[in-house]
Amino acid sequence: MASTTCAYCGRLTHMTPFGKQVKVIWSRFGGDRRATIQAPFTCDNCGLLSIASGESTSDPNDYNDNDSRWGWSERTGAWIPKIGVGREYPDVPKHIGAAASEAHECQSIGAHRAAVMLARAVIEATAKDKGITKGTLFDKIEKMHEHGLVSELVRDQAHEVRTWATTWHMASSWSLCPLRKRTRSWN
Repeated sequence: MASTTCAYCGRLTHMTPFGKQVKVIWSRFGGDRRATIQAPFTCDNCGLLSIASGESTSDPNDYNDNDSRWGWSERTGAWIPKIGVGREYPDVPKHIGAAASEAHECQSIGAHRAAVMLARAVIEATAKDKGITKGTLFDKIEKMHEHGLVSELVRDQAHEVRTWATTWHMASSWSLCPLRKRTRSWN
């Protein structure tokens, strides 16, 4: 049956179907009729609920036996809640590494605006940690490059983060952000 990493306990575990309720939303893609399926499962380790989402060409509610009814869950497209995946930064101060790891977690679950804002905070905190405290973020990035603290590539990437963060901060909503189309490939 279905297995995933539980968003609550963090263990790779078997997920047991909870009850018989399966939500099916039918749609047509070309000539194919497909069902988007959502159903509750409990983690065998901690017992908390998650929702599995997947696709099928048949309605699992039409089956009485468990193998047929839950067979689609082996090919689950997504689990809700999502699990953020961070990174380790052992060679930087803990507060900077924690914020950088959280930025990666946000990006991994599709919270791109939060990821960029945290990445901006990481750049600002890194400059401050290196004693660069005066001027705009643009000036701080340039100073870190001048002092040999960051390469030209990292400087350019830091300016991209700075630009995106400013754009998203000024946009009243994600749908108005002019960079929105560029980030769709992040998923």
